[in-house]
Amino acid sequence: MGDGRRRRQHHRGLVAGPRGLDRVQAPARRAEPGVNIVVVDNEPAIVKLCKNVLAQQGHTVHGFTTAPDALSHLAAGVRVDLLLVDYQMPELNGLEFIQRAWDLQPELRVVMITAHGTRELLGEAAQAGIHGVVLKPFTAIDLTRVVETTLRPSSEP
Repeated sequence: MGDGRRRRQHHRGLVAGPRGLDRVQAPARRAEPGVNIVVVDNEPAIVKLCKNVLAQQGHTVHGFTTAPDALSHLAAGVRVDLLLVDYQMPELNGLEFIQRAWDLQPELRVVMITAHGTRELLGEAAQAGIHGVVLKPFTAIDLTRVVETTLRPSSEP
């Protein structure tokens, strides 16, 4: 746009701006506590941060630092409401992992964690059906916002 206003394109919980990904906007109300969440990131500090923040909000959180361990958990039939997964992991990239996770639990809502917030990645994530993206480094507030937005029923504004 020539008038200096930022054009945004929304894909579910994703927000794209002229310089790539922007953080998700704050939702109108908090997600209900008691959601079962799986966090997968090869960085233990990220897994620990996510577990601490989300457990304080009343969610049940299982954290994994390897894709095979997380896939085994999903294959065990444990109900999972939300998956937070790193885009760049040693065994599989995040998109490959997400496809395998959806093979096991098709209704799973997914947020991708990434340090590589590019327009191309946003497009891939949207095409794949991913519900949200959170950019590294992120704060507890950033994480809470993307989780709340992703868990909000699609009928809410």
